[in-house]
Amino acid sequence: MRTIRAAFLALISILAISLAISCSKAEFSASNLQAQPYVRRDGKMGLSLYVIPSSGSKKKTDLAVQMVVTSPDGNLSWSFEASKVEYDKLTYYGSSDISMPDGRALPKGKWTVDVINSDGSTVTLDFDISYTDASMALENYSILGLDGPWFDEKSNLTVIP
Repeated sequence: MRTIRAAFLALISILAISLAISCSKAEFSASNLQAQPYVRRDGKMGLSLYVIPSSGSKKKTDLAVQMVVTSPDGNLSWSFEASKVEYDKLTYYGSSDISMPDGRALPKGKWTVDVINSDGSTVTLDFDISYTDASMALENYSILGLDGPWFDEKSNLTVIP
């Protein structure tokens, strides 16, 4: 009787462990953060921000990712569903449409982004934004007579038509 009971308890323990393993949530992470400040020809500033999220799942499916981006002083934030883009054979999620209110410069300093998976798992990443003179980048853009996006290395800004 004890042998049957011990075998039964061992079987229940094995089932419980295998059930716990199969039901555990896959670890969510985000890497390869790419942040680039920009200025439009009309002077409006913004930020392009992308990350590579990973659910830890072996399935190669699209992720549903939300992002909340917060300025260094915490007074401005943007919340959006991240768009999926392919670049250099990698899949990034983010947005190029994080625009400042009219007439405001993009804050410099340490920004924060919360990357939120559809299951509620969240990864918080910090990143720095720095640039110099937006008006000089716009002037150089005009002098060069460009009509497409252009990265100004001196100011660390991308100028967008």
